[in-house]
Amino acid sequence: MAQDTRPLALVTGASTGIGYELARCCAENGFDLLVAADEPKIAEAAADFRKFGASVEAVQADLATLAGVDQLYLALLRKGTPITATGTLMRFHIPLGAEAPVTRRALADAPLELPRINYEAHAGRAYRYVWGTGIRTRGDFLDSIVKIDTETGTVGRWHVAGLYPGEPVFVLSPSASGEDDGVLLSIVFDTAKERSFLLVLDAARLAEKARAEAPHAIPFHFHGNYFASAGKA
Repeated sequence: MAQDTRPLALVTGASTGIGYELARCCAENGFDLLVAADEPKIAEAAADFRKFGASVEAVQADLATLAGVDQLYLALLRKGTPITATGTLMRFHIPLGAEAPVTRRALADAPLELPRINYEAHAGRAYRYVWGTGIRTRGDFLDSIVKIDTETGTVGRWHVAGLYPGEPVFVLSPSASGEDDGVLLSIVFDTAKERSFLLVLDAARLAEKARAEAPHAIPFHFHGNYFASAGKA
């Protein structure tokens, strides 16, 4: 693949563990890399990834700080290449027969990261709806919350320019009458105000219900949860 046509993948926590393996997989499959971690070992990892022919830039930064996020963002701007490496919601079919092949299919034609379902009612069971973060503007960071109907493949989306949401956490309504009867909670960064807020969306329609403003920016996180009994005596 020609150097100027290679797609770019951004992988954080790429010095060890899952982040390292994900970056290595991207390098093996024709991606150039921008990799980051908060330890010097990221330089050694970058050298490993270059063995697959990838152009790799390593950034040692603490992404739990605004300075670290800025450092990574500036490195991305210097690359001048949009990030196109995003996940797709897939369903694998694994037959019980030893000789039968494993098959997979995409459930929707939309980028999806950090997927969540109605775990309270459907963990380990059949489910229809999946929520996650997505990308509306090609090459941008995760800029929207999406809802995928796995039966029809239709995609709903919440998007506001300049707002970047984190993982949407589904909270089931106490009087729920359907799988998607509840709300989504997401920490959203507002680039214009340079601070974050807690967003509450109607999970069925992705309509905004409320915001709880924070007086500062909250670093991006990967996973969260909701505990109804937290704070009760």
